[in-house]
Amino acid sequence: MLLLKIIRYIFSIYNEKYHKIICIFGLKIKFCCFAKYQKYRNKIIDNYALKTKLSDKATKILIDRIKNLEKINFKVIDLNNEIILSNKKIKIATDRYAWIAQEVFFDELYKIPKNILKKNVKYCVLDIGANRCYTALYFANKKWSRCIYSFELIPQTYKLAKKNINLNNKYLQNKIRLYNLGLSAKTGEIDALYFPYRDGISSSNIDWLKSYAPKALKRARLTKCKVVQASKFLKDLIKQHDISNIIFKIDVEGAEYEILSDLAVNYPEIFEKIEILIGDTHCGFEEFLRIIAPYNFKIIEACPQSNGSCSFLLVKNNVNV
Repeated sequence: MLLLKIIRYIFSIYNEKYHKIICIFGLKIKFCCFAKYQKYRNKIIDNYALKTKLSDKATKILIDRIKNLEKINFKVIDLNNEIILSNKKIKIATDRYAWIAQEVFFDELYKIPKNILKKNVKYCVLDIGANRCYTALYFANKKWSRCIYSFELIPQTYKLAKKNINLNNKYLQNKIRLYNLGLSAKTGEIDALYFPYRDGISSSNIDWLKSYAPKALKRARLTKCKVVQASKFLKDLIKQHDISNIIFKIDVEGAEYEILSDLAVNYPEIFEKIEILIGDTHCGFEEFLRIIAPYNFKIIEACPQSNGSCSFLLVKNNVNV
């Protein structure tokens, strides 16, 4: 028995899920068996589709999005109510929608070009509209990030975001501070609509939802949510944690105008600390530009869509691009 253990320690080969493991003097080397991985992934998706009663069309869409994530080295590793994926550096849990995970990691919607970032500077990200913290994890994995402060309005989505953070190593966890709060022009409680299986469009802006996703409204759940005055809360946060070199990411389904207007009126000093603005507007880009016009930003990218949304990237005018 002892001799067998010594032999296995010196050299052994065995299978683990879809990996072949070669062990040499205790050092484990993993090789992914692609055919076995495909079989394993398909089994996970089939079980998930059966459990959540997905149609064939919805299952195909889910598979296509997971295949896109696989192109950047994510692999399905488990099923625990949701599909768990990992690319060794980051783990995420996603559901039948999986669209935002694809946007953040595969499409790199929030990619910031290196020539915009200052050398040897560590940035703090204010992540307004955290969703499941895909973006927070994407930013936390960047060498230039010091900390990420994420805000999620919807309690149900906040729990999913917390789960995604906790899937990851302590290094990434410690970079992210997540708040179950929405930012607004005043502190209080508001009604918002939460969409199971499509949490990316959950919003308090009912008019925007009626125009953007009218068919989805019948599946919405009315949810009580806590909001805080953006100017007061961020002013206290920035002072308390000595935050500077800010990347301000905002994607809040139509609430961006109210938040930025409150900051412009009651805490304009924040724009002196913001180096980069990135995100999406949902009810027109012109109004967004009007609000930030006094604060010396220039447009690097803007992609207006026919539905009124517009992804954007702006930097301070003093940055050479």
